[in-house]
Amino acid sequence: MSSKESTASSPATARIAEAGMALALAFVLKVASVRVMPAGGGVSLAALAPLWLFAMRHGAWRGAGLGASFGALQLILRPEVVYWAQALLDYPVAFASVGAAALPWGRPVAGCVLATLARYGAHVASGVVFWSSAAPVGVPVLEYSLAYNLYVFPDALLAGLALAAISRRVPVARIVEGRP
Repeated sequence: MSSKESTASSPATARIAEAGMALALAFVLKVASVRVMPAGGGVSLAALAPLWLFAMRHGAWRGAGLGASFGALQLILRPEVVYWAQALLDYPVAFASVGAAALPWGRPVAGCVLATLARYGAHVASGVVFWSSAAPVGVPVLEYSLAYNLYVFPDALLAGLALAAISRRVPVARIVEGRP
Protein backbone atom coordinates (compact mmCIF):
# COMPACT_ATOMS: atom_id res chain seq x y z
CA MET A 1 0.00 0.00 0.00
CA SER A 2 1.39 3.37 -0.94
CA SER A 3 1.55 6.28 1.49
CA LYS A 4 -1.09 8.07 -0.59
CA GLU A 5 -3.58 5.19 -0.11
CA SER A 6 -2.77 5.02 3.59
CA THR A 7 -3.39 8.73 4.06
CA ALA A 8 -6.64 8.65 2.09
CA SER A 9 -8.14 5.89 4.23
CA SER A 10 -6.94 7.30 7.53
CA PRO A 11 -9.80 9.80 8.14
CA ALA A 12 -12.38 7.14 7.31
CA THR A 13 -10.71 4.65 9.61
CA ALA A 14 -10.54 7.21 12.41
CA ARG A 15 -14.22 8.09 11.90
CA ILE A 16 -15.25 4.42 12.05
CA ALA A 17 -13.21 3.93 15.22
CA GLU A 18 -14.75 7.06 16.74
CA ALA A 19 -18.24 5.84 15.81
CA GLY A 20 -17.53 2.49 17.47
CA MET A 21 -16.28 4.15 20.65
CA ALA A 22 -19.26 6.54 20.76
CA LEU A 23 -21.68 3.66 20.22
CA ALA A 24 -20.05 1.52 22.90
CA LEU A 25 -19.96 4.38 25.42
CA ALA A 26 -23.57 5.32 24.68
CA PHE A 27 -24.70 1.74 25.17
CA VAL A 28 -22.84 1.35 28.47
CA LEU A 29 -24.40 4.60 29.68
CA LYS A 30 -27.82 3.39 28.50
CA VAL A 31 -27.48 0.07 30.32
CA ALA A 32 -26.84 2.04 33.52
CA SER A 33 -30.27 3.64 33.28
CA VAL A 34 -33.31 3.98 35.47
CA ARG A 35 -36.39 2.49 33.89
CA VAL A 36 -39.17 4.90 34.70
CA MET A 37 -41.99 3.76 32.46
CA PRO A 38 -43.82 0.41 32.60
CA ALA A 39 -43.89 -0.25 28.83
CA GLY A 40 -40.33 0.89 28.18
CA GLY A 41 -38.50 4.17 28.39
CA GLY A 42 -36.13 5.44 30.99
CA VAL A 43 -33.53 7.98 31.96
CA SER A 44 -29.95 7.03 31.16
CA LEU A 45 -26.66 8.32 32.48
CA ALA A 46 -26.16 10.73 29.56
CA ALA A 47 -26.18 8.07 26.83
CA LEU A 48 -27.06 10.68 24.22
CA ALA A 49 -23.94 12.78 24.88
CA PRO A 50 -21.44 10.68 22.87
CA LEU A 51 -23.97 10.31 20.05
CA TRP A 52 -24.61 14.06 19.90
CA LEU A 53 -20.88 14.79 19.89
CA PHE A 54 -20.31 12.35 17.05
CA ALA A 55 -23.12 13.98 15.05
CA MET A 56 -21.69 17.45 15.68
CA ARG A 57 -18.23 16.31 14.57
CA HIS A 58 -19.22 14.28 11.52
CA GLY A 59 -22.52 15.68 10.31
CA ALA A 60 -26.21 14.95 10.42
CA TRP A 61 -26.22 11.94 8.09
CA ARG A 62 -23.42 10.10 9.86
CA GLY A 63 -24.92 11.06 13.22
CA ALA A 64 -28.29 9.70 12.10
CA GLY A 65 -26.63 6.49 11.00
CA LEU A 66 -24.90 6.08 14.34
CA GLY A 67 -28.12 6.90 16.19
CA ALA A 68 -30.04 4.35 14.13
CA SER A 69 -27.33 1.79 14.95
CA PHE A 70 -27.71 2.63 18.64
CA GLY A 71 -31.48 2.18 18.36
CA ALA A 72 -31.07 -1.12 16.51
CA LEU A 73 -28.67 -2.36 19.19
CA GLN A 74 -31.21 -1.50 21.87
CA LEU A 75 -33.93 -3.23 19.86
CA ILE A 76 -31.85 -6.39 19.72
CA LEU A 77 -30.76 -6.40 23.36
CA ARG A 78 -33.66 -4.75 25.26
CA PRO A 79 -36.78 -4.85 23.08
CA GLU A 80 -40.24 -3.56 23.98
CA VAL A 81 -42.10 -4.48 20.81
CA VAL A 82 -45.78 -4.83 19.92
CA TYR A 83 -45.49 -4.49 16.12
CA TRP A 84 -42.65 -4.26 13.62
CA ALA A 85 -43.44 -0.67 12.58
CA GLN A 86 -43.53 0.39 16.24
CA ALA A 87 -40.11 -1.21 16.70
CA LEU A 88 -38.77 0.91 13.85
CA LEU A 89 -40.30 4.13 15.23
CA ASP A 90 -39.22 3.57 18.84
CA TYR A 91 -35.70 2.40 18.11
CA PRO A 92 -33.83 3.22 14.86
CA VAL A 93 -36.04 6.15 13.80
CA ALA A 94 -36.20 7.74 17.27
CA PHE A 95 -32.46 7.50 17.80
CA ALA A 96 -31.55 8.46 14.23
CA SER A 97 -32.81 11.86 15.37
CA VAL A 98 -29.48 12.42 17.14
CA GLY A 99 -28.17 13.42 13.73
CA ALA A 100 -30.25 16.59 14.07
CA ALA A 101 -27.76 17.75 16.71
CA ALA A 102 -25.48 18.67 13.80
CA LEU A 103 -27.99 20.75 11.85
CA PRO A 104 -27.65 24.20 13.42
CA TRP A 105 -23.87 24.26 12.82
CA GLY A 106 -21.97 26.00 15.60
CA ARG A 107 -24.98 25.98 17.94
CA PRO A 108 -24.71 22.78 19.99
CA VAL A 109 -27.49 23.63 22.44
CA ALA A 110 -29.96 24.32 19.63
CA GLY A 111 -28.89 21.11 17.92
CA CYS A 112 -29.39 19.01 21.02
CA VAL A 113 -32.82 20.57 21.60
CA LEU A 114 -33.77 19.87 17.98
CA ALA A 115 -32.57 16.26 18.26
CA THR A 116 -34.53 15.79 21.49
CA LEU A 117 -37.73 17.17 19.97
CA ALA A 118 -37.33 14.89 16.94
CA ARG A 119 -36.84 11.86 19.20
CA TYR A 120 -39.84 12.85 21.30
CA GLY A 121 -41.91 13.17 18.12
CA ALA A 122 -40.99 9.64 16.99
CA HIS A 123 -41.91 8.17 20.39
CA VAL A 124 -45.17 10.13 20.53
CA ALA A 125 -46.13 8.95 17.03
CA SER A 126 -45.40 5.38 18.04
CA GLY A 127 -47.48 5.81 21.17
CA VAL A 128 -50.45 7.19 19.29
CA VAL A 129 -50.43 4.51 16.63
CA PHE A 130 -49.27 1.40 18.46
CA TRP A 131 -49.66 1.88 22.21
CA SER A 132 -53.18 3.34 22.20
CA SER A 133 -54.57 0.29 24.02
CA ALA A 134 -52.38 1.19 27.02
CA ALA A 135 -54.10 4.56 27.48
CA PRO A 136 -56.49 4.67 30.44
CA VAL A 137 -60.18 4.71 29.56
CA GLY A 138 -61.36 8.24 28.88
CA VAL A 139 -57.87 9.67 28.26
CA PRO A 140 -57.28 10.78 24.66
CA VAL A 141 -54.52 8.73 23.04
CA LEU A 142 -52.50 11.77 21.92
CA GLU A 143 -52.53 13.28 25.42
CA TYR A 144 -51.52 9.94 26.91
CA SER A 145 -48.63 9.54 24.46
CA LEU A 146 -47.47 13.13 24.97
CA ALA A 147 -47.42 12.58 28.75
CA TYR A 148 -45.98 9.06 28.70
CA ASN A 149 -43.00 10.03 26.57
CA LEU A 150 -41.94 13.00 28.70
CA TYR A 151 -39.11 10.82 30.07
CA VAL A 152 -37.22 11.82 26.90
CA PHE A 153 -36.58 15.31 28.33
CA PRO A 154 -34.85 14.34 31.62
CA ASP A 155 -32.80 11.85 29.60
CA ALA A 156 -31.71 14.64 27.25
CA LEU A 157 -31.16 17.04 30.15
CA LEU A 158 -28.66 14.67 31.78
CA ALA A 159 -26.81 14.35 28.47
CA GLY A 160 -26.81 18.14 28.11
CA LEU A 161 -25.47 18.54 31.65
CA ALA A 162 -22.73 16.02 30.87
CA LEU A 163 -21.75 18.00 27.77
CA ALA A 164 -21.81 21.22 29.80
CA ALA A 165 -19.52 19.64 32.41
CA ILE A 166 -17.14 18.43 29.70
CA SER A 167 -17.15 21.82 28.00
CA ARG A 168 -16.06 23.52 31.22
CA ARG A 169 -12.80 21.64 30.78
CA VAL A 170 -12.65 21.43 26.97
CA PRO A 171 -14.99 23.66 24.96
CA VAL A 172 -17.44 21.68 22.82
CA ALA A 173 -16.36 23.76 19.81
CA ARG A 174 -12.83 22.36 20.14
CA ILE A 175 -14.17 18.82 20.42
CA VAL A 176 -16.44 19.28 17.41
CA GLU A 177 -13.63 20.76 15.32
CA GLY A 178 -11.24 18.02 16.42
CA ARG A 179 -8.68 20.39 17.89
CA PRO A 180 -6.55 19.20 20.84
